[in-house]
Amino acid sequence: MPTLTNEKLIKYLAITVTVAACMHRLSTAVFSIANGLALLLVLYLWRENKYRLNLSDETKGYIKAYLIFILLMIPSVFVSEKPLVSLKDYFNFVAWRYGNIIFIAIMAFIKRRDYLVNMLTALLLTTIVDCLLAVLQSLLNMRPGGRGWGLGGNSLYLSGILCMLFPVALVIALDPAFEKRLKKAASCAVAAITAGLVFNNSRSAWLTEVLVMPPTIYKYLKQQKKKYLLAVVLVLAGIAAFMAAKPVYMARIRTIPATVTNWSQDARGVMWKHAVSIIEDYPVAGVGLGRSAEKYQELQSKTIEAIKKQTQQVKAATKKQPSKKKAAIKKRTQQAKAAAKKQANQPKAVAKKQSKQAKKTQRKPPKLDMPNLSHAHNNFLQMAAETGLVGLAGFVYFCGYVLFTSLKNYRKHHNPCDKLIFIVFLSNVVLMGLFDVTFFMSPGMSFMTFLIAVLLQMKTAKKLDNL
Repeated sequence: MPTLTNEKLIKYLAITVTVAACMHRLSTAVFSIANGLALLLVLYLWRENKYRLNLSDETKGYIKAYLIFILLMIPSVFVSEKPLVSLKDYFNFVAWRYGNIIFIAIMAFIKRRDYLVNMLTALLLTTIVDCLLAVLQSLLNMRPGGRGWGLGGNSLYLSGILCMLFPVALVIALDPAFEKRLKKAASCAVAAITAGLVFNNSRSAWLTEVLVMPPTIYKYLKQQKKKYLLAVVLVLAGIAAFMAAKPVYMARIRTIPATVTNWSQDARGVMWKHAVSIIEDYPVAGVGLGRSAEKYQELQSKTIEAIKKQTQQVKAATKKQPSKKKAAIKKRTQQAKAAAKKQANQPKAVAKKQSKQAKKTQRKPPKLDMPNLSHAHNNFLQMAAETGLVGLAGFVYFCGYVLFTSLKNYRKHHNPCDKLIFIVFLSNVVLMGLFDVTFFMSPGMSFMTFLIAVLLQMKTAKKLDNL
């Protein structure tokens, strides 16, 4: 009977962590099984390695920064009014659903370049399927607004993943430091992700890519000005023409600066205000992990009651002063007639411009059908609301350490993997994280952890010419 060698077990470990990262959004059950198998294999290999983990100094630095962060989250568990709920969320955050097992598995045991290339290729191919499915979902208008969501879950899951992987795929396709097979998969992924970003219809993703893509491709445009610059111009022109021809995309773009008249933007403002209210009430250790949704809903109820009360007061005041009401109506009618007469005498272009300006500055009345406010739509506000300023300090330290270290390493060694680690983390956690709670979305986090771990290992693994 053949025996399992450590090398075979490492191969199986590479397969299980890849399945966990790629299938998390499609099936939580598949992710849990793969994650559990990966944990068992890690523990067995750790025992076989005499209870040692072969981690580089750079990896140990990242782990220490993360440990400081999660230690500063602990007070939020003990101050919670429902400590069991917060403890469960803390366990998922630290040990199970956010990719920590994946990170340790890759950094401690998966060091062969061919395994890493295969793992990253599988991730790219899965994302291609994800994007094509999102395009089909959007074209068939399978959800309100026509937004594609890909393999599963909220459409924001897909937008966060695409923001991370698009610059990675583009650099792999352009940089000679990567294998031919990987470059082919990356080239196909660039086209698929471009379509996915359009049909996913996420304003946060569009803004993020506008910010991160110029520094990502600047080096390659500088090296091959005519070749790559022409390609970029043609692609951007094609995307712009397509979106200009579709009213749904132009309407979506116009709402980006519409912080006054667009209800989607107003709703985010409401969420941010409520998050600030929670932080003011629970400044040190927060309301507790997993408990922000309950507090948001309490604040939502209070806001709705305040709106109702204000409306009733206005109606009561109007009934008490009928004569004033009639005079006010008469005055408004006269003003409207005078304005209409004046507008009729003006040139049509001027009248049209004034009408647009009036609509632009007019705020919509408060709504009673407010959305379910389950999170702050901002990583930093969400972290502060749930873990307080203590947890927020740990989170900011961890983010700063990752960004500073990866950027410093890139400036020192000019390895494209370091630049990609910086861009992946910046895109998902910081930039997208200003408008969505990407750090609390476990499918996106396990995806990011897998991607960063593979890039870290590829830094030191020698390129294979036969792949």
